[in-house]
Amino acid sequence: MKKKFLIVIDESEELEKAIYFAAKRAIHTDGKLSLLYIVDPAVNAQWSRIENLIEQEATSCLLYTSPSP
Repeated sequence: MKKKFLIVIDESEELEKAIYFAAKRAIHTDGKLSLLYIVDPAVNAQWSRIENLIEQEATSCLLYTSPSP
């Protein structure tokens, strides 16, 4: 079974060294690297507003294009 080395991607000064060390270990043990980066939900809040606008526009277009009885 191949070993997996998990690297948590952050903004620390040690990140570059951690990647280097884990990559070297993975090479010598025939292992694999797994990278983990956590995205702050607040960063994506702007996209949810855009999604809401798209949904509103789609709904209003459906209302205008629906045939009247």
